[in-house]
Amino acid sequence: MGVNEKPVSKGLPSSKQNHSANTTIRGVDSEPFFRAIFEQAAIGVAQVETMTGRFLRVNQHYCDILGYTREEMTRLTLQEITHPGDLHENLDHLERLQVGLIRDFSIEKRYIRKDGSVVWANLTVSPMWEAGETPTYHIAVVEDITRRKQTETDLLKFSRAVEQSISSVLITDANGRIEFVNPTFTRLSGYSMDEVLGKNPSISKSGQTSAQEYEKMWQIITSGKDWKGELRNRRKDGQLYWVSASISPIRDAAGAITHFLAIQEDITERKRLEQQLFRQNNYLSALHEISLGILGHLDVNELLQDLVTRACQVLQAQNGCIYLVNKSLDQLECMFGVGILKNYVGICFKPGEGIAGKVWATARPLIIEDYPSWEGRSSQIGSKDVRSVIGIPLVSEAQAIGVLVLAYGLDSGRVFSADEVALLERLANLASISIENARLFDETQRLFKTEQQRAAELAILVKASETMVKNIGLNELSRVIGDMVTDIFSTDATSILLLDSQKQVIQPLYEFDEGQYIENLQPFPLGQGLTSKVIQTRQPLLIGTAQEAAQYGAYYPPEAQAHNPSVTQSYLGVPIQVGDHILGVLAIHSYSQNAFDQNQTRLLSALSGTIGSAIENARLY
Repeated sequence: MGVNEKPVSKGLPSSKQNHSANTTIRGVDSEPFFRAIFEQAAIGVAQVETMTGRFLRVNQHYCDILGYTREEMTRLTLQEITHPGDLHENLDHLERLQVGLIRDFSIEKRYIRKDGSVVWANLTVSPMWEAGETPTYHIAVVEDITRRKQTETDLLKFSRAVEQSISSVLITDANGRIEFVNPTFTRLSGYSMDEVLGKNPSISKSGQTSAQEYEKMWQIITSGKDWKGELRNRRKDGQLYWVSASISPIRDAAGAITHFLAIQEDITERKRLEQQLFRQNNYLSALHEISLGILGHLDVNELLQDLVTRACQVLQAQNGCIYLVNKSLDQLECMFGVGILKNYVGICFKPGEGIAGKVWATARPLIIEDYPSWEGRSSQIGSKDVRSVIGIPLVSEAQAIGVLVLAYGLDSGRVFSADEVALLERLANLASISIENARLFDETQRLFKTEQQRAAELAILVKASETMVKNIGLNELSRVIGDMVTDIFSTDATSILLLDSQKQVIQPLYEFDEGQYIENLQPFPLGQGLTSKVIQTRQPLLIGTAQEAAQYGAYYPPEAQAHNPSVTQSYLGVPIQVGDHILGVLAIHSYSQNAFDQNQTRLLSALSGTIGSAIENARLY
């Protein structure tokens, strides 16, 4: 809670003040007059002994703010009810007031209410002694500003969310003039905020959306409705990009539209993939008759095998292999082979090396009629193995992604012709499309599995939140949380440990080990064991072996060792925090090595956030 400072000249009269304070003010007895002001003020007012911080008199509003009775307040000092984080500033101002450096002061500070909750207040302090006199008492005037502080916090969170959003955010006035853009907009459009303020969003028009479409959009949003659609915009440097846009009107309290909010997501890559897939599908349909066997595969390895096998069958070649480009290593690798060339699976070539390297470098077919006499042959392939060799590039988006190589044996007497080159190019084109499709399918499957996993994790978090919102005590809550974590992660052991920051010890709250609850575990000093490491770093700790745990200083309470002498092999501990305040550690254990991974780390960390709030609520309960 907070207090808004209200200036007070002298505070309540007392026997320490001059005689005029006890006389009348314009015919009114000052003592009842000031007492009425004191009692009826709409803000909290208190008379405080400056040297000790003890409350001498408080009005009812002051008591209402802090939740104490007047009698309780007179037994307290300001040090006892001030939030530890604000006490130093408060006392520093009082010290400066006593030595005469300041005549009064106002600060925003936090108080601790009787129920343990925090209240923000605006505090104004005025002395009840004259300059040069010994400090005696002061008047403290407080006003609750908790709601304002919460509003400021909410606005700050909203502002940060907008600033850090991966989506482009743009706000215009009712006439469509830009008033705000977030950093994502500037990165996406290439325009700085200064360049677009006051301008119309049409500066990003690409010319590929008709004026009628924009007019329809404007009619929709000015009528008070939301508009959603896809737009192709132009960056400042002229490059085009696609966005999925949502535009909504913003209304004032009277319901009038004052602004428009546009949220845009860059979908350029998605559109590129969609267009690429569309082109590929059209091409595949046209070549369906000759490609049915090849295009039936979505597994890259099966596709490569089928391609080489079918190409050899069509051309009656005994030998064949296929290379794929490894961009990260800048080399070709033989992925599959038949005949003599199957012995070269795993062999790699640099650009320009051997027939495969030359075809890769030029992205053009190459026929070698007499390979043994060819000066460009690679030493990695025996010159006496084959006679006539052909290399065909697998091209995607004007770049070679691989090379198809076929070869006739020394005793076949055959060489490759121009007609066979055309046929292989056709097959290679189909193979390139099929490979890209298979890779796209693999990527889609990976993303789908990721989304499934995230959905499952979300369901767990929702269930956990529903379980922990119940008003139950701390011990009962720990049993609910611990059992739930044990069930979710199928752990050998689960621990919930709370930090006593005053005593600098760690208190085990819940311990479940191989089907049994371990009760009455004793606290141990902060600094011992893996729990202390998590608390001190405020970061998750993932350990896969007992040796690694020992390196981190693993500590096993004697009671736990007596119950189960087995040594933890895998450990995953995450901090339980509420804001910047760390409450303790949630940990899971396994007697098998490397039992936990980053996915479980992410999920357990998410659970710990919900658990932190539940523990705070349980303490209040």
